[in-house]
Amino acid sequence: MFERFSGDARKLMGFARHEAVQTHTGYIDAPHIALALLSDSTFGTVRILDHLRIDVPALKAAVQAAIPEGNQRDPVMGQIPFSPQAKAYIEAAAAAAERLNQDDIATAHFLVADLESSKGILMSAFVSLGIDPVALRVKVIEIVTSGK
Repeated sequence: MFERFSGDARKLMGFARHEAVQTHTGYIDAPHIALALLSDSTFGTVRILDHLRIDVPALKAAVQAAIPEGNQRDPVMGQIPFSPQAKAYIEAAAAAAERLNQDDIATAHFLVADLESSKGILMSAFVSLGIDPVALRVKVIEIVTSGK
């Protein structure tokens, strides 16, 4: 599946790894991916949220507050495994790309997948910031499918 990832989606996985290392968990979890989605202004996710005038730093802070600190204190070397939740997040992004008839899996597909899930990490943060995730999902899908 990773062969279908856009360059930014591949970069996203590197950022998610960094977040996992920073939180000392020893594995990449869905919240690490969600936080990584907000980490680079060149990502489609951040560009879409900026376009919709959503406060990305506030959103990032809300997501960061929801990530528990792990107990992996030794430096992590080599590959870090994905948790079952992270794998499900990746599969949901792939499914979102397929539903939208798009070949590559881009960072925006992770946003769509998150907004379609009742357990979405970003969805919870949007709600905490007073943003209606249902209305947001409609706007995000419109932008993703229009190619803007």
